Amino acid sequence: MLIRRFEAPSTAEALAAVKAAFGPDAVILGTRNKSSRRAPFGLLGKPIVEVTAAIDREPRPDPERSSGRSAADSSWRTLQVSRALVAPLEDELRALRELIERSSSQPTAPPPSLAEEVAELRRVARALAARVPEARADDPESSYRAAGLSLPICQELGVDARARMLQGETRGEALVGALAERLEPKLTVPRDEGRHRLVIGAAGAGKTTTLAKQAARIQDDRTRVVSTDAHRYGGTEALRGLSRHLGMKIDLANEPEAVGRFARKRRCRVLVDTPGRPRSDRDALFDLLQLSDSLGPETEVQLVVSAKTKESDLREDLSHFGCLRPSSLVVSCVDESVELGNVVNLLLEEGTPPLSWIGTGQRVPDDLRPPDPTDLARQVMQVAP
Repeated sequence: MLIRRFEAPSTAEALAAVKAAFGPDAVILGTRNKSSRRAPFGLLGKPIVEVTAAIDREPRPDPERSSGRSAADSSWRTLQVSRALVAPLEDELRALRELIERSSSQPTAPPPSLAEEVAELRRVARALAARVPEARADDPESSYRAAGLSLPICQELGVDARARMLQGETRGEALVGALAERLEPKLTVPRDEGRHRLVIGAAGAGKTTTLAKQAARIQDDRTRVVSTDAHRYGGTEALRGLSRHLGMKIDLANEPEAVGRFARKRRCRVLVDTPGRPRSDRDALFDLLQLSDSLGPETEVQLVVSAKTKESDLREDLSHFGCLRPSSLVVSCVDESVELGNVVNLLLEEGTPPLSWIGTGQRVPDDLRPPDPTDLARQVMQVAP
């Protein structure tokens, strides 16, 4: 494999030079803007475009002859190619670290082009990491797969983790950092905005305990806890026991519309505990829709799911309660689950509500905490801090 850098005043001219030299089979490894002078990272001089390209110039192997080649020969050629790809990047990363260390001791802010160089180097690192051949047993993909993550997510995270390792992170740091970076946009910081709150979920998901933990965190005179689970034997006993322990008052509602009337009459904010019903019970879903309508469009709907639930049932919960448009997810029983890959697979899918709370036990209100991307990634990968 031949690797070469092409410089030109514009990207189009640089790509034309690549095509002229290597032909249509060239592979673009990276592009960046730099200075025409030899100052590091383009800090001075007229800007030009540098394109790094590669092409495989080795002749196609004869099938009869190649059949006798050993696996060691193939591995050695792969190692030579990988070293040729990675060595220039490591040199640039090393020079970049030195420049950042020198700049950090100066009071002046770094030039804007430095941030662009950092971003470009990261893109090149990702491109090179993606070109690494089959994953071995100790590669990042294998670790993510062992944690229960789906194959597409493992492949994407593997590229990110290898890029981080090329930049100097340890394997554990790279595994956690790549996953935390993907999780962060899917987490939300819980804010008590004074809105009505409707807690929904399948039977046994942990709705009542979750609601009690949240109510214990609020405890103000203008917030009331309402249970709509009065028809089921023992449906309110757990909530009543928690209310006595915490000194909270529990109100009961026999029909969905009564909750909205209660909130308007008392001029208060309500936290509503709902009954758990089978997913096939469409009447129960209709009652929840009526309940949400009675509270108004500003109601915060939280969908509680258990980390112990298998992934297919989690998806069914999300589909079943989707008509209520949950604003966030609450994951309970995290302390009782061996792995959390099922939760992460669901959370990283497009359209899944963000995660707002994690339940880690039965203590009220201590065992309910907002999610932190790094802590959650460590727990998923079972990596100690």
